[in-house]
Amino acid sequence: MKKIVAVIIFSAIYTAALCQQCASYFFESQKMEWFHYNARGMQDGTIIFTVLPQSVKNKSGNASINFQLFDVNQKLLNTDNYSVKCLGQHINVDMRFYLPAQQVEQYMTPASKMKLAFLEYPLSLKKGDQLKDGYFRVENDENELKQILQMSISKRTVNGMEHVTTPAGDWDCFKITYTLSLKLQTGPITIPLSMEMTEWYAPSFGVVKKSSAEGYTEINSIN
Repeated sequence: MKKIVAVIIFSAIYTAALCQQCASYFFESQKMEWFHYNARGMQDGTIIFTVLPQSVKNKSGNASINFQLFDVNQKLLNTDNYSVKCLGQHINVDMRFYLPAQQVEQYMTPASKMKLAFLEYPLSLKKGDQLKDGYFRVENDENELKQILQMSISKRTVNGMEHVTTPAGDWDCFKITYTLSLKLQTGPITIPLSMEMTEWYAPSFGVVKKSSAEGYTEINSIN
């Protein structure tokens, strides 16, 4: 996948219940499959999220989720363990879930240097809400050429409710729009990129679909 496409927000990890209820949901061993489609409607990638067994065992307010990114031929491009935290009246989601696929391939290596950052989702949402921004930075010094990626997510607005149908089911969702901005630096050269994103968030579940001008991603199955 060589286009700038959004690696789907981790679905099924958020919930619109109280903190204790959301934590219990985290600790069910589940596997979620997502398909990404390009602007022509052709599938060009798959994303798998798996709640790890230690999360089920520990019963804490944190979940550890294995992330796997595959290309159109089912070649594994990247895998890592990400985090989700249940905190009071909101859930914090690891911002690595939001990196576009091409940047996951290029920047997310064992040698990458970063400080974890999280995007906040209140457990209670309503039309007109302005959600908090997020910022993430990662550095990579491979091949003696320093690379820096900066990602910001801003202007997160709840636009109301819509009904969404995916292969995994039907959902009554909040429609949330936001701007995803990237600064990609390789040596002395910096390339800025920006895209307008829309996601559909089911209060009892999480984000089930996401789209931009480059295409869309939706949840295909839950096991």
